[in-house]
Amino acid sequence: MFHPAFSFKLGYNVLPGRVCAGVFDGRHPCLACASSGGKVVLHNPHQGDDAVNNSAISLLNFNREITCLTAGSLDTSKKEAKDWLFIGTATSLNAYEVDNNRDIFHIEAPDGANAIALGRFNEESEPVVIIGGSCSIYGYNHAGEDTYWTVTGDNVSALAMAPVLNVDREHELIVGSEDFDLRIFNKDADMLHEFAQREAVTLLCALSGRSFAFALSNGTIGVLNSTTVAWSHKLKAPATSLAAFDVNLDGVPELVVGYASGGFDVRAPNTGDVLVQDKFDDPVAGFAVIDYRLEGFPSLIAVSTAGHARGYHALGTKEAAGFAQAVTVQGVDTARLQRLKQRKQDLLYQLKQMQDAKPELDDGSIALSRAQLSLGVKAVEGKGLQITATVDSGCTCTALILSGSSALFGTDAQAFHSTDNDASLTAFVIPPSLTSFTIEATALAGAGSTSTVFRALHGQLDLPQFFGLCPIATIDPLPLVKSALMVPAIAPVGTWLDQQLQLSAFATNTLTEPVFFRSVADDSSLSLQYSSGLLLLGSDSDQLVGDLTHALASQLSLKVVQVPDAVHRKQAAPAVSRRKTADAALAQSDPAELARLVAKDAAANPDDMKYLLTRIGDLHKARQRLSAEIADGSNLTKALLLRAEDHRLMGDIQCMKEAYSQLHAANRDLLTAYSIRSTNHEELVQSLKALNQVIQNTARLQPAGEARTIFVGGCRECIKANDMTALYALLQAATQSDETTV
Repeated sequence: MFHPAFSFKLGYNVLPGRVCAGVFDGRHPCLACASSGGKVVLHNPHQGDDAVNNSAISLLNFNREITCLTAGSLDTSKKEAKDWLFIGTATSLNAYEVDNNRDIFHIEAPDGANAIALGRFNEESEPVVIIGGSCSIYGYNHAGEDTYWTVTGDNVSALAMAPVLNVDREHELIVGSEDFDLRIFNKDADMLHEFAQREAVTLLCALSGRSFAFALSNGTIGVLNSTTVAWSHKLKAPATSLAAFDVNLDGVPELVVGYASGGFDVRAPNTGDVLVQDKFDDPVAGFAVIDYRLEGFPSLIAVSTAGHARGYHALGTKEAAGFAQAVTVQGVDTARLQRLKQRKQDLLYQLKQMQDAKPELDDGSIALSRAQLSLGVKAVEGKGLQITATVDSGCTCTALILSGSSALFGTDAQAFHSTDNDASLTAFVIPPSLTSFTIEATALAGAGSTSTVFRALHGQLDLPQFFGLCPIATIDPLPLVKSALMVPAIAPVGTWLDQQLQLSAFATNTLTEPVFFRSVADDSSLSLQYSSGLLLLGSDSDQLVGDLTHALASQLSLKVVQVPDAVHRKQAAPAVSRRKTADAALAQSDPAELARLVAKDAAANPDDMKYLLTRIGDLHKARQRLSAEIADGSNLTKALLLRAEDHRLMGDIQCMKEAYSQLHAANRDLLTAYSIRSTNHEELVQSLKALNQVIQNTARLQPAGEARTIFVGGCRECIKANDMTALYALLQAATQSDETTV
């Protein structure tokens, strides 16, 4: 057990993941926790008679639901800089100076602030606070100026800064999003690497060196050492908080994981073995690491959602260092012993099954004991991924269970049954997007149609990112060429395609004639052609061609270049079905569907993109107008309430009734205005998400370097100025400069 050195109660509930600590007066540490109703609870152990005294508790009220919270200093001009408190909400970011009770800056964030991180990219750069919202990431300096901006694939759910790739001794920004991806960005907002995960990334935490920890929504936790997975474990209770704390004083911080079950443990960063652990009666809300009682060494502060806080010292601070080392060794041995016990139980269970089946041994049972499972998978146009499980030795495959990412199956697993008593069972799965997947298969094998004894056979399929591309004969109409890569030799590209598609058709193909593919995920088309040292990529999906361009450029070290003018340029008409779909979205006022169409292929839907940008501008104006109306309505409501109370005190019942009647009408109007504003906000979020995806996809198609930087910077300036007309012109120029027909 991990025994606390001190404990106290906050007296308020604490929201998960919104716990931090800072030195807000420049001298004394203080704990800050977000509570419901837009409140921040501050606990200062150096205020009042003792650390448990009620006078140590103070409240800050921001009147908005807090979505993220952190503390730190951005002002490096002072020798002893005070920490600031950074509060993120669904619509804003506040930098607050606790000691002087004043706002440093207030930033409106229409995309929201789902996650927050604070740090600097290198020793020369200024510190920034970075927030992630709906597909967008913003960074602000000490003056509230946005110095960093980029977009990502989906809603940002976690942020951290660490020297993951250690390029020029710089830190990178690690971004986790709801599209199951981890992305690494440098100081110039260029994406350096991308990891595909099984579930949405919920938590990130920088460890020592190039390592960082992550947690997924399905309960998986793990550590990545640069781009390599050091370990990962799937647990029953999902993680609610991560922290780095050197518990055994070896100079390397361990990983502290808090769970929704109320337990938390300290794990070895290189193996994931549990060293020490403790448990709350309520879910863990978060951790903070700081010298809380000014004892000369940091303490780990653990806080539960019920407001109970405990402080822990590193092992060896009060005991001998040898004891800490012994605990570490014991922890590693205990974890190894647990794995061996689990293996023993599995073997005993298999032995029991064999003993129970022994009286019925016949030719079928003998064949069943020797049966092996083989798995096959291929992409089938219009149907998805065809997964075939085959059992040999004359046995039958009666059921198949596929598990993996919940995005692939909708749940943790999906079962398929067969009544044909064949050796093979076929299942079709439609992936939501083109990304790498690991599918675990369990087949139930029987000795025959009348068999009462079955055997579970296990297998695994590791699918590359672009396995869902199905080769087809032709595409009508031909897709627009949107990207070009300089390819010195085409052979490595053909080999790479064969590895991705698990075929042997392109290693010897020179690609002088265009080859065509269809995505089984969203029915997008793709064309590839090699001409004059350039690989031309055409598609009706900006995201598909952007992902493929990025993968080829990063994995084969190819250079993205501008599509040459010599290639004949001709605008291909969009498919009738897609045009009808876009028109239907407009007619039905379905902003989500229209945003999805524009984000998929902005070039093929220029009118829709123009409408979307115009709509964003109108929504911004309506948002400001509605905010003013709600403020006026709120003031009117307060005035009518005071007027009604005055009439009641004077005994004027008739005037009091009239005032309350007017108050009722004003309150009804206020509720209506709030409902309209809420709908306006939801539509604005959907539209901005689509716009950010368009910018990300278009940026990937630009040549790396100055051209891409200029494009992203131009988009950023247009969004800051809310100039949708200039943004439309910029996007049109960028997309038209890349559009050609094969």
